[in-house]
Amino acid sequence: MRTESASPSRAITPAGVSAQRAALAADRTTIREHFESGQLGHELLHKLALLTDRHLRQAWKAQQMPQSAALIAVGGYGRGQLFPYSDVDILILLPELPDDLLRAKLESLVGHFWDIGLEAGHSVRTLDECFEMAASDITVQTTLLESRLISGNRDLYRRFTRRLQQSIDPAAFLRAKLIEQHERHSRHQQTNLEPNLKESAGGLRDLNTILWISRSAGLGRTWLELARRGFITRDEAAAIGRHERLLDMLRIRLHYLAGRREVARGDFALNGRWRDFDAIVQADLTEKMSEPSPHRGRGPRGAALWARGGFQGGPRREPARREVVEKAVNRAFDLSAVEGVSDNRRLATGAAEV
Repeated sequence: MRTESASPSRAITPAGVSAQRAALAADRTTIREHFESGQLGHELLHKLALLTDRHLRQAWKAQQMPQSAALIAVGGYGRGQLFPYSDVDILILLPELPDDLLRAKLESLVGHFWDIGLEAGHSVRTLDECFEMAASDITVQTTLLESRLISGNRDLYRRFTRRLQQSIDPAAFLRAKLIEQHERHSRHQQTNLEPNLKESAGGLRDLNTILWISRSAGLGRTWLELARRGFITRDEAAAIGRHERLLDMLRIRLHYLAGRREVARGDFALNGRWRDFDAIVQADLTEKMSEPSPHRGRGPRGAALWARGGFQGGPRREPARREVVEKAVNRAFDLSAVEGVSDNRRLATGAAEV
């Protein structure tokens, strides 16, 4: 790759990196304080994404990356959402293979991300490499489906998005995601007493799956867009969105309590913090859902027992979403053509019971 704009970087001083790290940490602390004081809710996810955008751009500029390259947010970060301890998933897109000088600059850039406190899950690929990998890996294809340009070459990013839409077979994507979902539900079905808010049946991943499939087919990117196109009603879109926000809020709380993105079973019981989480669940339910937990005050597993009820339904839960989602999918695809998932033909069955 020609590096006409990739001349050696100006010296990036340790003091400059330290200052950026301190600024990022201070801003994260402010966002957390606003969240915990009630000044900030679900929108914390968007604010953390915007904060991360700013610091990535600052690092990209400091490293004097070539004008022909593009820095792209992908995955959940590409949706414009970032949980407190989630990885920052990025794609560094190049028009052609890098030469030795650019490879050195790329290593310096990634090191800069980590030095300032951004845990970047990164990949460096050309357009051809992106789509060669996506053709054989549904996870890569899904990650690329949600993207935003952070900095760099806008024309290259447009070529990327056009080619992605041309390369996706919606029916094949649907089939792959249904099989993937069925396998994920099977892995988590034995842990429903302490469900994973993201991965268990009825969790955030099921809701993501619905929108991934609708996006792949050009049906819509949000619940409101699906409602506008008649796949679900506005009331149904509002109800699903309400459930999604509650799960997001609980996952944010868990991130902050645990200090990391993955919370193993029993972690809170071991360090005595289940009581903290149980109290937080009560506050979120009272404020966001007006539904008291029947398990309040029942010790370390109170929150876990409520969560099980939240996933599997309760006396005051919203009407089941199964028919809502099935209606949307059936409008776009002939599910009778989907082989190997005859027992799992309702998309996001678990999400119907959030």
